[in-house]
Amino acid sequence: MSLLGDILGKAGISQEQMTELVSLLKDDPSALLTRIQEFALPPEILQQLMGVVLMQPQAIEELATELGITNEDLAGIKSSLGGFEF
Repeated sequence: MSLLGDILGKAGISQEQMTELVSLLKDDPSALLTRIQEFALPPEILQQLMGVVLMQPQAIEELATELGITNEDLAGIKSSLGGFEF
C-alpha cells in the first residue's frame, strides 16, 4: 500500500473513500479539504498527511495508481493543481 493509502487506511478511511478523495482532487480541489474535514481526523493524522503531500508529492500519484486511477485522470489532477508537481 502507498504511504498515503497506509495513513488513510489506519485512520479508518476506506478504499472507496480514498478513491473519492482522489476524484475530488481532480474535479474540485477545494471540496477535497471540506471532505477531509468531514472525516474528523485527529490533528496528528492531518499533520502526517500534509507532511507527506508537501515533502513527497509523488505519493499522490502512487495512491492514485494504487486505486486504479487512469493516466488520463492523473493528467487532469496535475492540471487542476496548477503547477503543483508530483
